[in-house]
Amino acid sequence: MSAGDFGTIGVAMVTPFAPDGSLDLDKAAELGVHLADKGVDCLVLAGTTGESPTTQPAEKLEVFGAVRDAVGGRVKLVAGVGTYDTAESVEEAVSKARQRPPAFAVVDMRLGDGNGGRA
Repeated sequence: MSAGDFGTIGVAMVTPFAPDGSLDLDKAAELGVHLADKGVDCLVLAGTTGESPTTQPAEKLEVFGAVRDAVGGRVKLVAGVGTYDTAESVEEAVSKARQRPPAFAVVDMRLGDGNGGRA
């Protein structure tokens, strides 16, 4: 894998939410298309803008699918995985692997005093 595998302009895309707190998949697809139209060729989805540990694995898969379907093959997608639970993060990575992203963004959610997450 080389740097070119990730495109030349990458963006950590926010995950849009509706006023009721649910995912806004139409807006996610619209935003992905907008970014692709502006020249972005790599998107990190649900990985680095705060929603990784706060959305359910199924929700992240929905965002990934909506954006993937909307942008087609124009943009490389990096799937965000990572939660406050290691086993759940692994399960999420396995689920996303079935959708064949070129890479994963794994966010380590350790909290505490730097002693392995133990306060």
